[in-house]
Parts: sequence; C-alpha cells; structure tokens
Amino acid sequence: FKEVQLKTGGYEAECGQSLGGVVNVITKSGTNTLNGSMFGYARPQSLEGTWKQYQSVNGTVQTLSSQVHDAGVEAGGPILRDRFFFFGAVDSQWETQTVQAPPAAALFNEDGYDRQRRNVSYSTKGTAQLTSAHRIEASFFGDPSHGDMGPQRPSSLLVSTTSSFSEIDYGGHNQTVRSDGIMGAHWLLEGAYARALNMISELPSVDEWRVVDQ
Repeated sequence: FKEVQLKTGGYEAECGQSLGGVVNVITKSGTNTLNGSMFGYARPQSLEGTWKQYQSVNGTVQTLSSQVHDAGVEAGGPILRDRFFFFGAVDSQWETQTVQAPPAAALFNEDGYDRQRRNVSYSTKGTAQLTSAHRIEASFFGDPSHGDMGPQRPSSLLVSTTSSFSEIDYGGHNQTVRSDGIMGAHWLLEGAYARALNMISELPSVDEWRVVDQ
C-alpha cells in the first residue's frame, strides 16, 4: 500500500451514498523514476522467551518454540516514459513451530515435532496512461502458502500414530483491471473487473478412514 485514507465526513460526491464513512486504499504504482527497496526480518528461536506450559486433566499439546523469517523486495519504474509503468513486490515468509504431545500420549517426544509453513505474498501492477484523460491499471496479487508434512493441528498429536499428520496448501490469487476516462467537461467513465480464487487443499500422511459407521 502507498496510502490508506479513512474519511468519516466531507468526502467527495463520487463516493455515492456512503453514510458511515469511506476507506480508500491507494496501491503503489510505477513512475518515470526507477526505484525499489528490499528488507529482511528474523525472529530466531534463540531470541524468544520461554513458552508458558499448561497441562489439563486429559493432557495438552504444548508449544516448545517458534521462529519466523521473511525477506522481501519491491521495484517500480517506466516501461515507456509517460505512458507505461510497472510495479512489483514479493515477500517470502518461513515459520517453524515446534509442538509436543502430552507426556502420556503415544507420540510424546522430548524434542517435539516441527510444523513448518511457508507463505509467498506477491503483487504486481501495470499502468497505461494512454492519454492525459484515460488511464488503465491491471493488478495481480496473492498469497499462496504451503505447510510441509507434519502436525498441522494440535489434535494430530493426541492419537496413537502419525496418521493425522498432513501436508497443506492454502491461499489464493487475485486479478483486477480498472479503467478511468474523462469523456468531456461533464462526464467521467469508470470501469472495473475483479476475480478472486482462494483454496485450501490437505493431503493426509495415510489414506484411510478415521470414522467407521458401526
């Protein structure tokens, strides 16, 4: 995001019949100047405090540790000066959470089990300034994510085998196209199209029934 506007009153007539307020989000776009940035973030296990442990009567799955790392880069600039521009950004994140089964459970392990997940958030935008009065923008963004085979949920550590471990894919992709044109002194023509696709898919470690109809 380049800018987020929150208006509770006095907003423009183009906002229609809004009563409570208007939230306007302006996304980053390319300009005639080529620029970019990059960053990295790390929260290793060695720098975090101790997790509070709690044991219920029936046993509780504990979190032993966690760590998060992510890195990103963005860039924008001209394809054809004053006419066509691009912008793109990507941020990859890696997260590991180590969980442990209750002491009385069959899957109890002193070192626990790692739940590893990776998320890749991306966005790209193309802008065409056809004339001083006509502009077209196309944006593509999403957050596809993946979890390696392992304990994706705490309940998977409360059974006698690792048959409840699984591999998971989730997230989605989005596309938008918008056109703005000034048709004359009294007319402004706007058009937009958007499409979103989100999914979640889980693959178990063992292909068998868990519930049997008696």
